[in-house]
Amino acid sequence: MIAGGPTRELKRNPSDFSANWSPVPESQLMVPPMISKTDASLASSPTLQTYANLKSIRSDGSRRLCFVIEFTGHLEVDEPPDEAFYLLADMAVLDQWNPNVRSSRRTSGDLLEPGSRYESTIANGPLRMTARSLLAEVEPSRRVQYEGSIAGFWSVDSLTFEPMGEGTRITFHNETQTPTWLRPLTPLLNAAFQRQARRAVQGAQRYLAGRSPT
Repeated sequence: MIAGGPTRELKRNPSDFSANWSPVPESQLMVPPMISKTDASLASSPTLQTYANLKSIRSDGSRRLCFVIEFTGHLEVDEPPDEAFYLLADMAVLDQWNPNVRSSRRTSGDLLEPGSRYESTIANGPLRMTARSLLAEVEPSRRVQYEGSIAGFWSVDSLTFEPMGEGTRITFHNETQTPTWLRPLTPLLNAAFQRQARRAVQGAQRYLAGRSPT
C-alpha cells in the first residue's frame, strides 16, 4: 500500500508543456460551447456515472483558438482509497485495466515520482497510436495527474480518490485539446473519444471487482 503524504507537484518547463487554459467568450465560439449527455447504457448502474462536455478555450498567452473534449466519470468501489490508488494510479500498469491500451511502460523516473515519463500504445480498432505522458502531480492515496500527447492531441488526465464509507469514490477526468484544423470533425471526435473513455472507466470497474475477495 502507498501511505498518505503531502502533495508532490512537478515544476513543468513552459517550453515543454502547454500553458494554463482560459475560457473564450461565447461570442467567439465556432461550435456550441457545451454539449452534455448521459450514457443511457450506464444509467442503471448505481456505481458508474459519466458525463461529457465539449467546450472551446484559448491557450493562455496565445491567440490560437482550440477545442477541448472533456470527460468525467465516477466510480464507487469497495476498496479503501490507499488500495484503490495503489492499483490504478501508476500509468505503467494502465494496460492491466484499460481495454483501450495494449501496452504501457515507464520510460524514465521512479514509481509515482513527479517528472516520470511513460509510453503507451493505444488501440482504436485496427489503428495503433503511441501516447507519451508525464506524471505532473501526485498526492499519495488521493490524486494523480498526467499530461501528454498522442497524434497531435494534448491531453490532461487525473484520477481522484475520495473516501466513501469504507470504500472509495474515484473520479476520472480528462481534457483533450484538439488541433484547430480538426474543428469540423470535433463532434465526431467527441463521440469516438467518449466511447473510449467510458470503456476505460468500465475496465477499471471490472479490474477492481476481479481483485475483490469472493
